[in-house]
Order: sequence, then structure tokens, then C-alpha cells
Amino acid sequence: MDRIRIQLIALLVILIFCIPALTVQSNTEPSGTVTITVSSLNVRDGASLKHNVIAQVKENQTFPVLQTKDNWIQILLDDNLKGWIASWHVEVKQSGTTSSTYVTPMLEVLNVRSGPSTSFQVIEQITNTESYVRLESQGDWIKIRLKNGAEGWTAGWLMKDNNSASSSSPSAGPTLSSPPSSKATVNGSILNVRSGPDTSYSVAGQVRAGDTLVILEQKGDWLRVKKDQLEGWVANWLVKVESSLPQNQPKPQHPSEEPTIKILNPGTNLRSGPSTSSGVVKVADVGETYQVLGVEGDWYRVQITSNEVGYVAGWIVSAHGIAGVERKGIESVLKGKTILIDPGHGGNDSGAIGPHLGTLEKLVNLKVSQLLSSKLRAAGATVIMSRDEDRRVSLQERVDMSIQRQVDAFISVHHNTSENYRINGVITYFYSNGEDRDLANTIQKEVVKRTGLADLKARYGNYFVLRENPQLAVLCELGFLTNYQEEVIINTKDFHDQAAEGVFQGILKYFSDKK
Repeated sequence: MDRIRIQLIALLVILIFCIPALTVQSNTEPSGTVTITVSSLNVRDGASLKHNVIAQVKENQTFPVLQTKDNWIQILLDDNLKGWIASWHVEVKQSGTTSSTYVTPMLEVLNVRSGPSTSFQVIEQITNTESYVRLESQGDWIKIRLKNGAEGWTAGWLMKDNNSASSSSPSAGPTLSSPPSSKATVNGSILNVRSGPDTSYSVAGQVRAGDTLVILEQKGDWLRVKKDQLEGWVANWLVKVESSLPQNQPKPQHPSEEPTIKILNPGTNLRSGPSTSSGVVKVADVGETYQVLGVEGDWYRVQITSNEVGYVAGWIVSAHGIAGVERKGIESVLKGKTILIDPGHGGNDSGAIGPHLGTLEKLVNLKVSQLLSSKLRAAGATVIMSRDEDRRVSLQERVDMSIQRQVDAFISVHHNTSENYRINGVITYFYSNGEDRDLANTIQKEVVKRTGLADLKARYGNYFVLRENPQLAVLCELGFLTNYQEEVIINTKDFHDQAAEGVFQGILKYFSDKK
């Protein structure tokens, strides 16, 4: 009898401990799948950007979902590794259900409002670098879920449905070829003409208020137009069509939102006139928005308060609902400047070798440098490369190029190493304390801001290409190959572009401040 009692007690103990374990396990059973919608996405060991990167996944890869937390999803990787990814970069498909619909803004910056109308308050601004879950629609407006979990309304005709090739605009329709005798008049002060029917296409030219355009065809909410020798695409809600289009292609009646600009950098000056010599009437902070009253040259005239106006440089803000002037402003800053980009190492000098993935420093130096070169050339600068292929160039040759061409700036691009594998971050080196230090500080801030890597500050460096170089010169160390997480990131195309953009913006800001 005692033996039976002992067996029953033992069985109860086993059940007590096993049932909760089984319950916990069931919570991590796959509850659907996710498909990656960006070229490269970090997988982290926790549900926030503060957690460590443990792997990376690529576009169109699909993984089982284990659980969700806020705007993060835990997935199961091929090697049974579990990790967290950001939900706004994936398409989710629940078990037994259809996939969620994600939408992306068609403009660089778009207002999110508390209700489905421009009369509602702006609660947030979103960019076309992110996608958002579409919750519902009301008329021409779409309700979306923001990254912080809040909900808001955006203009549906300014959003693109990720799940289809067409825009989410209710009025998007088939292509109309050659509508006879159709013309349009430009509404805004300046309007971009693009190479294709979307804001992602390059700007082919600009037209001004009152200009008459000949309509060649229509595709969705975009018109292919011609004026003199200029031909390209314009958004049809920013022009007035003078003659009716055929009945099978009605003209959308969407009103444009009020034109605004958004401040991108802390301490941006709003001035009394369209010039850096004009007095400062207010210092604006990051994220502040102002209604645009007009454009004068490279400057926006903005409403500061109900009875005060000011001017802000167009090349240091983002514009919404009005043509941007960034390119013209950039060209005025870098026109006539000669920049020498120096990709470190090369040929039989591989530089550092990543201990985890075997990354060759010479190759990633060149990739970032080539992207930086393209950005600088597009902005009007003359660019010299110390090497544009995998070949060895001596340190003296690099300095000689700088001296012989009397360059305005010498930018050496490198990636760092350390005996301590935990050390990570960005460093920009200078040799002289004057202008070299100013340029290094400016580049350092911009690279940190765009890459998100740790800020190890600009600092003195006794390097040959800096010490022996009488020209303005800095050396950028864009992360540590000896740190596993950074070596993974340094090998991605996204990082190459972010690092190049950071250096580019630093150069641009330095010369802009010196004008």
C-alpha cells in the first residue's frame, strides 16, 4: 500500500512540473511566417534596437514566427537560432490567414494625422524609408500603425501598396497614351519633372508656376509631359489640367497637403533674409516643421509664428508638398571643390583582416570610397581617387597626389582593428588642430548619426598621409573589423551607403559652414 502511495505521489510531482513546461513550449510554436522586404535586415538577441546583432537575413527570405512583442517579431533561423527582427521591415502571414498589407509613403516626408482629413492635427511625420501596416481606409485616407504602436491617418493617394505593383491610390488606373490636346498648368512655385512616374525616380528638370505643359500620357496619378526640350513625369495633383481627359481615365480630385519643410539638424538657423549674411531670427531644432510661403533661390520662406516669417536654407531641410532645392544648394557649396578620396591599402596590402568572417579591409575601404565618390560628383565636386581598383599605392604617392592637385580636402577611408574584440565604433583622425580638426569633428558626427555606431570621437592621429600632407586632411575609421557585430554590419550594402553618406554629409556641412 505504501509503495502504491509513493508511486502516486511521484506521478503527481512529475505532472506538476511537466504541465507548465509544456505550456511554455506551446507559446513558442510557429504561428505563421514572415518574409523579409528589405535588402538586408539585422537579427537581434532582444526586442529593441539596443540589443546585439546576432545575424542578418536577406530580402525575400521566409522564416517561422515564434512570438511577437510590441513591434518586434521573434523568428526561427535555419540553424535553429532564435532572434528578433523589426516588424516594419517584413510581410507577415499568420497561419490560416492572408498576409498583412504594408504601405510605404511616396514622398520623402509625409504627415500622419489624428483623423482622415487635412483638418485634423499632425501627430507624426513618416519617411519613405519605412513601411507600415495598413489597418483600414475611409474615403481617400488610410489608417496605419506607426512603429511605436500608435495609429494615424495618411493621404491614400500619397501611399504605395507594397503587395502590388500599383499605388494604393483609389484613383490609380490603366496607362493612357497620348490624350489629344491635353495641357496642364503648374500650380506650385517650382515643380520637379522626374524620369519616371514615381518620387523614387531622378529629377530630370524643373518647371515653374504658370508654365504650360503638354500632356503626352497618364499613368495612375502621374502625367508624362513636355515643355520645350524637357520631357518627363509630374504628379497630377500639383498641376491644373486645362482640358478634360477621356472618360475612361478621370482626373483625380485629391487636394495637395499644405507645403512644409522639416528641420533635419539641431541648431538650424532661421534668418531674416535668403542669405547666410542675414540675421538669425530663430534657432530651430530637429523635427520642427514650418509652413512654406515661397521659394527664393535656394531658400524657403517659412511661417515661424502667426505674425513672423523667416528663411531657411533649402539644402539642409527636407521638403513636403513642394519641390526640394537640395541639389542646387549642394552644388553651390561644392562647386569648384576638388576632393581626393583615399581608399586605404590595396593590392598585396590587404590591410586588416576580419577574424570572424575573413573580411579584407582593402575591399570594404574601396566599396565605401566608390559610393562617396559618386555622391560628391553628383553634388558638383571634382573627385580624385588615389586608387579605383584593387592595386597597391604607396603612402608617399597618396600624399603627392594631394599636393600636386592642391586638393581642397583629402579623405582617407579605413576600417579599424583592436586586440580587444569588444571595442567598437567610429573614429575620425586629424593631425593639425585647425581646419583639419573642424572637418574631422563634422564628419565624425555625421557618420555616427547615419550608421548608428558608437561615437569614439574625432582625435589626433600621427599618420603619414595626415602628417606629411599640407592640404586639409582627415582619416576615417568606419568601425572595427575585430568586433564580430561590426564585421557583420560592415559587410552589408546598407552600411556601405550609410557610411559614405555620413562622410559626404560631413564634407558638405563643413564647406557649407565656411561659405
